[in-house]
Amino acid sequence: MRHTFHLVPADELAVFVRGAAGRAERDVRWVRGKGVPDRAIEGMIDAALEAMSEPRTRREIAERVSRSLGVRQRTALGGGWGNQARIPAVAVGGMTLPIVYLFHLLGARGVICSGPPRGQEPTYVRADAWLPRWRDVPRDVAEQRLLRRYLQTFGPATPADFAYWVGLPLRDARAIWIREDTRLAPVSIDGALATVLSEDVQRLTTARPVRPPLRLLPSFDAHLLGYRDRRHLIAPERLKTVYRTHGWVEAVILAGGCVVGTWTLARERDRLRVVVAPFAALSRSTIGAIREEAHDLRRFLGAARVDVRIR
Repeated sequence: MRHTFHLVPADELAVFVRGAAGRAERDVRWVRGKGVPDRAIEGMIDAALEAMSEPRTRREIAERVSRSLGVRQRTALGGGWGNQARIPAVAVGGMTLPIVYLFHLLGARGVICSGPPRGQEPTYVRADAWLPRWRDVPRDVAEQRLLRRYLQTFGPATPADFAYWVGLPLRDARAIWIREDTRLAPVSIDGALATVLSEDVQRLTTARPVRPPLRLLPSFDAHLLGYRDRRHLIAPERLKTVYRTHGWVEAVILAGGCVVGTWTLARERDRLRVVVAPFAALSRSTIGAIREEAHDLRRFLGAARVDVRIR
């Protein structure tokens, strides 16, 4: 989701990629709007998918696509996050597209995944040429399945939340929502309207309330990325503390289902240092739970000891 790498089950990869193809179509429209003819766009995409019949590096893909199109291979500035290194690119219709941007376009027509790394370089390959027992899914079916996966994980939610998570225009997300309307149920949470799967209503209404355990969530944890409106998770005045500029999402402390602070981790040989920055004074029990989480983190990372500091 949102133009970044995600780890998903291989047998559901088609659902995630085909279900988000509307987002990739937006990138295709952007290139078309720059004056590149449809025939050139489709030819470039077909050449790239053909080049990924086996795992290849970005440079190898750019070389093969350029050769197929009969143009000289290019490079372009931009390695991401302020990196101004020159990276492989493809020339098409008067534009020079970095190969990483070409990958975004491919989601409108095909399904690709990561291959085995070649030293320090990643490789990319077509899913149908790489994954055992590959099963593709039509786009309309994938969109409906993706909405169900989303609501099973993040519901109750709204079409705006779903659109944000997938990266679709709101009108496209609503169209998928409407097609699934008979399987959805409206709910009210403290007066706010949202939606869940109809099959989940009985389990939600009969579930016994359980106070969620305290957790130290890592940066970019999926729990923080599923909603456009995050007021149920974080006080509005603290949003910019967690969701920083340039798309950075801080590691947070989740207590009682709400974000109560951030934390950082440093490692020095066999010792971990966990520094906690709470938004307000913490109770003794909350501090004790943070220390328990830190010791579990020490166990998981195989460190000899952990020091916890509360700012």
